[in-house]
Amino acid sequence: MHWDAMSARDEFQNQTHREGTVAGSGTLMAAALAALVFLVAVSGILLTRETGRIATLWPANAVMLSFILRSEPGRWRLLAAAGLCGNLLANLSVGDDWLVGALLSLCNLGEVVAAVWAIRWRLGGRPVDPTSPRLLVAFSIFAVLLAPALSAVLACGIMATLAGTDPVAVWSQWFLADALGMLTVAPPLLALNMAEFDRLRAHGRLTEAAIVLAVAALATIGVFGQSRYPLLFLILPALLLPVFRLGLFGAAVATLTTSLIAIVMTARGSGPLSLIDGAA
Repeated sequence: MHWDAMSARDEFQNQTHREGTVAGSGTLMAAALAALVFLVAVSGILLTRETGRIATLWPANAVMLSFILRSEPGRWRLLAAAGLCGNLLANLSVGDDWLVGALLSLCNLGEVVAAVWAIRWRLGGRPVDPTSPRLLVAFSIFAVLLAPALSAVLACGIMATLAGTDPVAVWSQWFLADALGMLTVAPPLLALNMAEFDRLRAHGRLTEAAIVLAVAALATIGVFGQSRYPLLFLILPALLLPVFRLGLFGAAVATLTTSLIAIVMTARGSGPLSLIDGAA
């Protein structure tokens, strides 16, 4: 009996320790998500401020969706609250009043939660596999099209009521910014595999990875930092180098970095796309 009591006590202590570890990791993930959403949201607003209050590219929702989809289902409320806090702080930091900032943040949160729920419903309990056709179809329909369209309806109503803006212009800009952010940022984030990163680190290839990814980023900056020469063809070899040297991890990081640089610079009127007739 004494041995059974000791075994039960040890099992209870181990279970308590595991629960505390899980709770701690969940809190750390939520804090990281809040900080990342804040930084991404502020960057999206400031880098495209010339186009108006609504950012031209909005990747913050894609970051939230990727975190929630890749986490355990029971953590979605904590992560959603963290993303909401990061978004609200970003809105307030760029000059929104409390009411507008809170309502727009809720629009973004509703978009992410609706997309996550619909994607998980479509997956039917299957794991989130970025190479799965079922996930790709569900992501395209719900995260890229329907959820941004719904949140854009809510946002244009809020902005028209509280700021007197043109609802049609707000809807189109909000929808395009959110859909582009989802399409550009979420797939690479979902494809990131930390096991591949650990393998690179174990083989002492982190320096090589940093150099290869830096080359891809610098090539993109060189191509889109000027508007005189049509150098868009140079992006392909810059992306192929990380693919062949670093595998899926390198491809995901390089695609994410290249896409963000290209979109932001193009939105600011720079890059070879401005040479196209009618693009300016």
